[in-house]
Amino acid sequence: MFGRYASRRTVDPGGTVHTAMVERPRAEWPVLIKDHHESYITWSDYLAGEAKLAANHTAAGARPPREGTALCQGIIGCGSCGKPVMTSYHTDQRPAYECSSRRDQLTTPSCRSVAAACVDAAVAGALPDALTPGPGRPGAVGRRRGRGPAPAGQPGRRARGGTRPLRR
Repeated sequence: MFGRYASRRTVDPGGTVHTAMVERPRAEWPVLIKDHHESYITWSDYLAGEAKLAANHTAAGARPPREGTALCQGIIGCGSCGKPVMTSYHTDQRPAYECSSRRDQLTTPSCRSVAAACVDAAVAGALPDALTPGPGRPGAVGRRRGRGPAPAGQPGRRARGGTRPLRR
């Protein structure tokens, strides 16, 4: 990984020279020898982990699971406007799901805030049934609403990403 960083020099209007180390994109590294030494993980595992970290970077708008007790944080959307639902914790540490449009004052009249306990209880109650395999069972993992396994190249809804609307 020689050449991962480059030194950049700039001169300010007062004539002072400033030197800073800047990380280069991987395509611009002069030397990268893959699998030169024995490693704990493969190069593809490293790249997959790096991609997952980049996808979870919250400054880029990602909504990875965070600390807290809310079961569905970061994975549901508002059933009214479709924006992501954020999780907030009140002073007594009870989580609530709130439409993120509230932050922008763009809520529709039907955008809601709901106690996480209500949604989490419904999800926790439905989850064992959804995970129990059975022939012809709608909602069984690996099944497309009772029509058999998904065709190759067509992953299930959650594998494609995105948020699901919060239904009332």
